[in-house]
Amino acid sequence: MHTLIADIGSTKSIWTILDKDQDKSYETIGFNPNYQSEKEITDVFLNVSKNLNLNTIHSCFLYGAGIDNEMSLSVLKNICKITVPSVNTIHIENDLLAAARSCFTDHEDGVIAILGTGSNIRPYKQGKLIGESKSLGYILGDEGGGVGFGKYVVQAFVYGNLSKEIHQYLTDLEFSKTSIIKAVYNKPYPQKYLANFARILHPLRSDLSIKTLLAQNFNNFIESHVLKIENIQNKDLKFVGSMAFYFQDILIETAKTHNITVKGCYKNPMAGLIDYHKNNI
Repeated sequence: MHTLIADIGSTKSIWTILDKDQDKSYETIGFNPNYQSEKEITDVFLNVSKNLNLNTIHSCFLYGAGIDNEMSLSVLKNICKITVPSVNTIHIENDLLAAARSCFTDHEDGVIAILGTGSNIRPYKQGKLIGESKSLGYILGDEGGGVGFGKYVVQAFVYGNLSKEIHQYLTDLEFSKTSIIKAVYNKPYPQKYLANFARILHPLRSDLSIKTLLAQNFNNFIESHVLKIENIQNKDLKFVGSMAFYFQDILIETAKTHNITVKGCYKNPMAGLIDYHKNNI
């Protein structure tokens, strides 16, 4: 019998079956139980079952964003039981614990932060997350993440604060005030739409107006969350997520202005999670 590990993000998810011969992984779209319906989530699980053999799964470890209340836990457990009929035990945890287990051992203390589509941060001590999550979601929060950056970009685009080159680049991609308003206020998954600007603009990240927006976005996260952690300058701070990984030079530089040293930036936690679970099965 095998173990299934899932790193479930808002934009994409990585599913891995642990196997003594060769681990098998598959990538799907992401989801957040607070925003997606039970049917949409079920469809993702069914997609996984078509591409990975789940008939030998004995235990599941699901880590994801938005798994922070009894309703979301209940929904995921029910879906998992239906789509993975051989499962005996189901463990459901939030994405910060996945990131922490990936970056620290149970005997290491530090601070773990996620900067992906959204954002979050908490201290980690002796194998446990400390304190409560301050994340407010994509409407009220997600500073530092792809959503936060997307908000800065669309504002700067509409207000005329981007360089001429970047403004023309987005215009050529058929972005306009009208299309942005429609996508954000009238279409599903506005958080994914906003976060997508990070992918679109990554090749042009050396443009001064883009570097400035990235620094503002990261600085917002640092001032709103990182600096609220006591004695943060003397703690091991590590980041997980696409925003932290692909723009780590700007993140590290911004953190240094606050006398904070970033000890690592990782694209996703799966590699570390695989090691963690193989060592703890």
